[in-house]
Amino acid sequence: MCDIPIEIANEEKIVRAIFSSQVDKKTLRKNAFFEPHDDVSVMRHTHMGSDECKRRALQITPGNPNIKYKGLAVIEAKAIRDSNSQVTDSRIVYCGHAHISHGIQVPPADDPLYAQQKLELDDRLRELKKLARYIPDPDPAAETWTGEAV
Repeated sequence: MCDIPIEIANEEKIVRAIFSSQVDKKTLRKNAFFEPHDDVSVMRHTHMGSDECKRRALQITPGNPNIKYKGLAVIEAKAIRDSNSQVTDSRIVYCGHAHISHGIQVPPADDPLYAQQKLELDDRLRELKKLARYIPDPDPAAETWTGEAV
């Protein structure tokens, strides 16, 4: 049973596992909060804590073996909502899991709406990148979180 409330409060800290393809040294890339299917997997840090978020991050297996876990990005639920995206509980994956949805489906490149919707999505991703705080993991191989406080 999951004891975490379904409703995500505005002050909740939401965490995204960050991999080498989503960061340049210590700066998030705009794709840090992007998934092609518009369900960006995140964790509810306020309820899970840093150690459990890291444990879940280490369970993620990217399709490319060269992509490595690098740390966590934290953002408040209110900041996500203020950027016109949504964050919703998705406990069906596991207790504490959530999704960010931008609500913008970018059509194929040859569609007349492609440029407009791509620009809108890129603006939203840049805003989320700006509002999030990236925390590099000083010991990515450790089982528990050893970095600065989330």
